Amino acid sequence: MNIQKNNVFISWQSQESRLWHVVGNLDYDGENYNFRYTNGSKEAKNDGFTPFQGMDDLDRTYTSFQLFPLFQNRVLSKRRPEYPRFISWLRLNDHATEMDLLERSNGIKITDNLQTFSRLEVNEVGEFDCCFFVHGLSHRSQEAKEYVNDLSVGTELLLQHEPENDYDSYATLVLSPTEEGSELRLGYCPGYLSADISHLLNDNTESMVFTVESVNESAPIHYRLMCRLKGKVKPDFNRSLLDRDEFEFVREMGHA
Repeated sequence: MNIQKNNVFISWQSQESRLWHVVGNLDYDGENYNFRYTNGSKEAKNDGFTPFQGMDDLDRTYTSFQLFPLFQNRVLSKRRPEYPRFISWLRLNDHATEMDLLERSNGIKITDNLQTFSRLEVNEVGEFDCCFFVHGLSHRSQEAKEYVNDLSVGTELLLQHEPENDYDSYATLVLSPTEEGSELRLGYCPGYLSADISHLLNDNTESMVFTVESVNESAPIHYRLMCRLKGKVKPDFNRSLLDRDEFEFVREMGHA
């Protein structure tokens, strides 16, 4: 499956508050890469954010024929021997673009506090189809981790809004029904999708299908379980998505 993304957002985590702010947007128009800071970058300055090197003006759009070094360093080279295994974890193929890799992998580097992601997108008739890795699996029990390794592709999972969550009032749990009739917590939907998914749960539960897309037993824990969410939104919800051109702030988006 190849998703061919051309637009991602950039989130930054404050070392002081540990909160995540959405500070920028990167797109590829077929010829140029374009980067601009979002409104969230100005709020993030109050939490210690400073502009990226070589991109000091928060009100300017930066353009380049090549991917900016800040993001190129987050894309695994095709020359690396582990590249085939890496894109298989991401459920991509040899035709995957740099933007595809940034979106699906979240551009994670253990040496800094940035991540890349894309928002929930719908087509002209309101249909959506997105894949994401389950967050928080590293904090689950050993039983849950072993359970994940035994899941089969296509297995249906459950989503449950957790409004009492201390970090994100939109937090959405990923659960698996067990043979004993209980529900096992596997983790959370990514924070950058939690608001949209919690609204979908309120409005469109019957139209959504949530399944296991892949289980990567040999992968790092944050690439272990990928899920797929697909369905159709109501017209009013679709319009609200189309009218929103950026994320301004996300409280908690830890990847593992």
